[in-house]
Amino acid sequence: MVGRRIVIDAGHGGPDSGAQGAWGLLEKDINLAVAQKTAILLRQLGAVVCMTRETDTDLSAPEERIRGRRHRTDLAGRLLKTLDCRPDAFVSIHCNAVPDPRWRGAHVIHLANHGPGKTLADVMQAEFRAHLLPTSRQVDETTTLYLLKRLRCPAVLAEIGFLTNPDEAAHLATPAYQWRVAECIAVSLLRFFALPDAAGAVVSGAEPRGAAARFRRPAERA
Repeated sequence: MVGRRIVIDAGHGGPDSGAQGAWGLLEKDINLAVAQKTAILLRQLGAVVCMTRETDTDLSAPEERIRGRRHRTDLAGRLLKTLDCRPDAFVSIHCNAVPDPRWRGAHVIHLANHGPGKTLADVMQAEFRAHLLPTSRQVDETTTLYLLKRLRCPAVLAEIGFLTNPDEAAHLATPAYQWRVAECIAVSLLRFFALPDAAGAVVSGAEPRGAAARFRRPAERA
């Protein structure tokens, strides 16, 4: 893990709030909070971390917003930042939302027919099932997500829960649960890169979760 270059992408930002959930929670805020915590943990593990955003902003130019192309140019800006970092892995952090409040659970999306991406997604989904709120959700694949289909490195989109589920939203709003999500993401990357072949497809050689004990515990977590 030491020296691995990881890009953490906090989805949405600025004028794009993303999903809106219970009690007025905004996806962009939850995404950024979890991304910042994930970056702290990954740096403790010796990784070189790049973030596509570190504040409440997006990467579109003002003139593109006027022309109605904010979303496309924001994604293009995130891609350029990611490529500049020459990443060994990429994780985009998002929250889900649907009209039915019963839907819940974190799950991971990878690019179809991308072996390393699927392996990382499987490792991360196992962490989510083991350590976050109960879920039976499985890994999904996509052929359309702008960033995933333009990256060659192992890349996943982590949907860390449903803001429209009151119980899950209440957890996601707390720093303590955000740290749990961040630990799952960091340990997933640690386990992935500990595989005999980090681009391979077997999970059995992964480093055990005990490696997370090397994380320092910020006072905020108490």
